[in-house]
Amino acid sequence: LRVDLQPWDSPIRIAEYGQFALDNESQYYKLQISQFRSNISTAGDSLTSSWDNANGIPFSTYDHDFDNLFYDNCALTYHGAWWFTNCFQSHLNGAYIRSPLALQNTARNGLHWNTYALYHSMKQTTMRIRRLNTF
Repeated sequence: LRVDLQPWDSPIRIAEYGQFALDNESQYYKLQISQFRSNISTAGDSLTSSWDNANGIPFSTYDHDFDNLFYDNCALTYHGAWWFTNCFQSHLNGAYIRSPLALQNTARNGLHWNTYALYHSMKQTTMRIRRLNTF
């Protein structure tokens, strides 16, 4: 998995992972991700960091709340579905915030990758996958 992050005020940053898979619908599209590639990544690890590890977490939506917080529904609170834990270190499905507001403290609303730009929403994000080994 390669995540491309386009901030409003700097060049594209990337985060890359060597292993990526999604479980099927009956498992609520649980994220299987590992092998963060720190040697080529410029955005930090907001999916498998020890602070908030999304590996093995089901995809949460407003009507299917799988985050770890009994008192909150992160998908509802932050206006978008994601692999939420406590609520997030990353959230690329949040509300779109236009510059210059995106460069202010967006209080975790918007498109976030916190290991790169805590509280600043991205201009654009892309998640890309490709098969590395074909047998």
